[in-house]
Amino acid sequence: MMKLEEIQNVAVIGAGTMGSSMALVFSHHGYHVTLYSRRQETRDKAKSVLMSSLATMTELGLLKQEEIDPIVGRVVLTGSLKEAASDAHVICETVAERRDVKRDMFDRLDKICPPRRSSRAIPPLSISSNSSRKHDCRIP
Repeated sequence: MMKLEEIQNVAVIGAGTMGSSMALVFSHHGYHVTLYSRRQETRDKAKSVLMSSLATMTELGLLKQEEIDPIVGRVVLTGSLKEAASDAHVICETVAERRDVKRDMFDRLDKICPPRRSSRAIPPLSISSNSSRKHDCRIP
């Protein structure tokens, strides 16, 4: 299993509101991020959201102006799932909340990612198995 300090490359699959926000957080913390969306329009919007968020963070004093370029420089937007996932140490998926879409994405990722990848270090059922409401538990 990879150690936390060895993680450098993160793929975020899905560039909507959640995906672009995740990309910003990872990049802000020094990770190289590849943000995937199949649609150019979504990638363009994600870039706009990223820049807008960085400007707001700067206005609020949460970032210095000189921090923006390195953060932006660590984010690559792509329409190629293979480009996004093949060298990623961590993959976060934020695709549409539809079972068929998620199954398709995981099938596609399974063909791209080397065997060492795991979607979770801790299986979700091992966390919620003793709960009387285990069927209501959702592990993000």
